This record gives sequence, structure tokens and C-alpha cells, in this order.
Amino acid sequence: MQVAAIKRSALWAEGPYEIEYAKVDEKWMFSRMRWYSTYYVPYDKGWDKLEAETGGASMATNKQFPPDLPPSGDARPFPDVSVPPFHYKNPITGN
Repeated sequence: MQVAAIKRSALWAEGPYEIEYAKVDEKWMFSRMRWYSTYYVPYDKGWDKLEAETGGASMATNKQFPPDLPPSGDARPFPDVSVPPFHYKNPITGN
């Protein structure tokens, strides 16, 4: 994704979403959506220079737009590595 505020900041970010659905009044709706950040970096620095120049990604809570719930895990974006705990089995391995 690309996120920006004119003349203030610009960011690159990437990561998978895990989405659960619920049927409400005969309509399917989102019941839960979680995004697992792979990286979240300043546009002008890029992800490849993140660790050396900035010391890692900032995952601080935005006070203007606080989260609905507290973090549900300790996954960290690049340069760390983590595998999201998806709620369904892998269709190939069954695990």
C-alpha cells in the first residue's frame, strides 16, 4: 500500500490480510479483518535501507486513529520475520 499526507509524509507498506465473514440478514459481511505488516517504511528511504538508516520499522500506535483492539500477537515487520497464525488449514499440507 501507499500512504501519504500532502507535504508531510509518504509510506510504503505491504502485508497479507486475514478476513473472516459472517452472514447477517442474508448478507455476507466482514466480521473480523487483520493485517499483518511485512514492512512499513518511509517512501523516500525504501525498505532496503530501513534497518541501517532508521533502526527498524515504527509500529507505534497512531493517537489520532487508535486501534479498535490491542495487538493480538507480537509479530514485527522487516527486518524481523514472522508467519501469521492464519485461522484455517493450509490447503496443500493440511496443517
